[in-house]
Amino acid sequence: MRRVAADKLEAARIASHPRPPRAKPAANPVPYPQEELTYLGNVFNAKARQFYEKHGVKLIADAYEANHEKGMVSLMITRHCLRYSFNLCPKEMKHLKPDPMTLINGNEKLILKFDCKACEMHVVGKMKKGVKLKLGTIRPA
Repeated sequence: MRRVAADKLEAARIASHPRPPRAKPAANPVPYPQEELTYLGNVFNAKARQFYEKHGVKLIADAYEANHEKGMVSLMITRHCLRYSFNLCPKEMKHLKPDPMTLINGNEKLILKFDCKACEMHVVGKMKKGVKLKLGTIRPA
C-alpha cells in the first residue's frame, strides 16, 4: 500500500509541475577570445572542432595525443614552480636568472622552462614511443 501511495504521490507531483521546454540555442554564439588554437586547446574529436568553429576559431590544431606535434613541446603548464620551492625564484632573489632545469626519470628527460612574468613552469618533452591514439577513440580514465 505504501508503494502504491508513493507512486501516486510522485505521479501527482510530476503532473502538477511539468518540465519546462528546453531553451533554444543562441542565434549568434559568443565569439571565442582567440582565433587560433594550438595543440594546447586539446581538440581531439569532431564535436570539439565543430564547437570552436561555431564560436569563430579559424585555425584549430589537433590535440597532442593525435601525434601531429613533432619534437619538444609543453606537456604541462603549472603554477607550482620548483624554482620557488627550492628558494631559487628570480622574483625573490634578484641576482638569479630563470634558467631551465632538467628532470630525469630513467631514459626520459623533461626540461623545465620558467615564465616568471606569468609565474608559470612549463614541463617540456617529446611524445613517448608507443603512445598512439586515433581520432575518435575513447581513452580510459
